[in-house]
Amino acid sequence: MNPFAFRLLLIGLALVLMLAGGGIHFFRQQASHHQTRVIHALEAIAGLKARQIEAWRAERLSDAASMADSPLLAATVRRWREHPTPDRTEMLLGHLRGLRRHGHYHDIWLVDPAGQVLLAASGSPGPLPGPALETLRKALSERRPSLSGIHEGAVLPFPHIGLTVPLLGGGGNGPLLGGLHFIIDAHTFLTPLLAAWPGVGGRAETLLAWPEGDKLIYLSGQRQPARLRRLSLAQGAGPAADLILGGSGAHHGPGLDGAEVVAAVQPVSDTDWRLVAQLDAADVLAAPQEQARQTALALLAGVVLLGAVLAWLWRRHEQARERRQRETETTLNASEQRFQTLFEAMPDPAWIIRDHRFVEANPAALKAIGWDDKPGFLALHPAEISPKRQPDGEASFDKAERIFRSMRDTPVQRFDWTHKHRDGHLFPVEVTLSGFEWEGEPALYCVWRDMSERERVLESLRINEAYFHALFHDSNEAIMLVGRDGFIDCNPRTLELYGYDSKADFIRTHPADLSTPLQPDGQDSRQAADARMRAAFENGYQRFEWRHCRRDGAPFEAEVMLSVIDTGAGKVLQAIVRDISDRKRQEAEIRRYTEALDQVGAYIFIKDRLGRYVFANRPVLKLFGCSLAELRGRDDSAFFPAATVDQIQSADHRVIERGE
Repeated sequence: MNPFAFRLLLIGLALVLMLAGGGIHFFRQQASHHQTRVIHALEAIAGLKARQIEAWRAERLSDAASMADSPLLAATVRRWREHPTPDRTEMLLGHLRGLRRHGHYHDIWLVDPAGQVLLAASGSPGPLPGPALETLRKALSERRPSLSGIHEGAVLPFPHIGLTVPLLGGGGNGPLLGGLHFIIDAHTFLTPLLAAWPGVGGRAETLLAWPEGDKLIYLSGQRQPARLRRLSLAQGAGPAADLILGGSGAHHGPGLDGAEVVAAVQPVSDTDWRLVAQLDAADVLAAPQEQARQTALALLAGVVLLGAVLAWLWRRHEQARERRQRETETTLNASEQRFQTLFEAMPDPAWIIRDHRFVEANPAALKAIGWDDKPGFLALHPAEISPKRQPDGEASFDKAERIFRSMRDTPVQRFDWTHKHRDGHLFPVEVTLSGFEWEGEPALYCVWRDMSERERVLESLRINEAYFHALFHDSNEAIMLVGRDGFIDCNPRTLELYGYDSKADFIRTHPADLSTPLQPDGQDSRQAADARMRAAFENGYQRFEWRHCRRDGAPFEAEVMLSVIDTGAGKVLQAIVRDISDRKRQEAEIRRYTEALDQVGAYIFIKDRLGRYVFANRPVLKLFGCSLAELRGRDDSAFFPAATVDQIQSADHRVIERGE
């Protein structure tokens, strides 16, 4: 057999065995994972329903506690017990019927402490069943509402729960008047809750189970009619019943009715109830089995396709082998010619090094290094077109030899180098060195790029960075950079102004955190700060006054200037904050003095040396019939005749010159 065909056959058999084994393993793993997911889902459903039942019980007990604490209800029952007139009877029945409608109860019985049914909301009271009598005694003994378990019997032949509310005279500390016994039909809550199954159909079922003597009682939400079912524990009920009696967990095996199920059990707090969520085992495995069937069909199709592909590959191999032999020499010749053409036409300088000497160089390299004599250049060592030492202090010859040796371990390297032009000037380059075969022997292919322009740009950036550092960090103004999500950076003056010890603490704050809760105009500081920053981002600039506060809570007035800076990576705000508290105090003082002068009955004004009005109090303004803004900068000629103006100016001159 042809060696290639034999190898293909072995590969095919190996792939078939691998696919078969992988399929079996995949099915088992998927079945296990699916069962685990189902158990987790059942546990979640059981837990959810158990919590819903607990919430329902808590709500009922809470409502019952409110009724037990109601002095009006207790007083109504006490008065009726003392004088059961028809009007009082009808009023009490109306109250019971309202409670029945509101709470969706089957019936409500008023019972005395001995357990005698006195009234029923339905109008037809029956004898108090035994479980209800036990609940009544417990409620009266503990003087608080009590919920019974789930029962059914001759008097109430359907699953129901009893809720007894004790009625106490004297505001809860008086004698026992009896109790209200609420009959809750399981169909109104428990059965619908058990029947509701999120996202699962088929043979999914939820049970509520509890022990009662030598029996295990359970109620199903899916089975109709919803009746209590009993399972004897005398002979041992099996693993499912044992799990339910144990409290919680997961089970895979026979269920309470003998069918194989996957189930999860969760206890209901403050009861002996157990919530059982179960799914027929056949339904659990249906999805993995269907997936396995589809996988098997896909594997079979894959095996058939694999056989066809292997046969086709064998034929192609035979045809290609002869063709490759014919094309190899032609390809090699064309490749060498193409490489030589590309090498010569490359715009980037490139050369080939073998045995630590140049053996080829393209025109771009000769031009960049300033050599016209190619044969003379090819006799050089790379260190001979370099300065004696590289910028890191290492000798160029030693560094070149070290890099050549390291190429055995790292066949492609990129590094910075300094070359020397033939005219003697030095220039930085970035070198990419890779190993390859040249004319059947190992060689190094070197491409490099003049980085002089990059170095000039970097130096310019360093200068700009130093200028920015001096402008930003050494400024006497509080300067900070703000992004859309908060502070990015700040200078030392900012920390000093706001009373922060570290930049890290400061930039974690929001601009509104450095402000009083409300601004002087009544705006919320956080909303106003966000609006100012949005406006600055949109318009490029904002200038406004703001009431800030330091870290210790001390407020101060400030002038804020926001301007947009494009960093290249995005736009940020540069914020400059100036403390104008002193200026604000001076302005307040001026306003205070102005208001005081306005109250003086005399005419008071201030002029500059040219006789122009600078300030005047209210009597003067009223005399002239103008505002202070209209008065400023004007002289007496605007208000008096020329003769009077001369007299006034003469008097003003004596005051200025002589102080008279």
